[in-house]
Amino acid sequence: MNTIIKTFTKIFIFTSIPFGFFMYIQALIFNNAEPSIALYIVIGLVFGLFMSLFMTILDFQSKKSIGEGKSNGVHKKGTIEVPLPEDEVFKLCRDAGSVLKGAKVRHENQQKGLLIIRTGINWKTWGDIIEIVVEDIDANHTRVFIQSRPVVPTTLVDYGKNYENIKRIIGYIEKENLSI
Repeated sequence: MNTIIKTFTKIFIFTSIPFGFFMYIQALIFNNAEPSIALYIVIGLVFGLFMSLFMTILDFQSKKSIGEGKSNGVHKKGTIEVPLPEDEVFKLCRDAGSVLKGAKVRHENQQKGLLIIRTGINWKTWGDIIEIVVEDIDANHTRVFIQSRPVVPTTLVDYGKNYENIKRIIGYIEKENLSI
């Protein structure tokens, strides 16, 4: 199924049903008369339709503007091979957090080659968790695996934020590798 239709459908289901349900419960609590279930089903469907249209278009435009294309989901992965020893690449990856606004290293284990970075809240997301694994290929080559995902596991759209995190970290590593 087309990724835009999948995104629209997910948003529609996860906004229309809860909205209609909570509006019905609110009407039961605050109205003296018995509210019409059909009315609140229609209210939920209309709300879900507008939210789905708005959020799907905004997500598509945001992803298109950063060059993400038609990828689906909010969990993103990237890999880069760097012609440097593992310890130097690990330091580069630690410093790569500086290119992400509000990012802080939450966990660091150089022996395992693991870094966990958390970004701050912004209008696109409640924050992201970026896991970086640095793996030695040989004495002078290292592979870096990067995974970025939202802090909130139920996030349906990220407006390309996790793709952007991966792209910025890889860009930083490539730039710094050239200057070394």
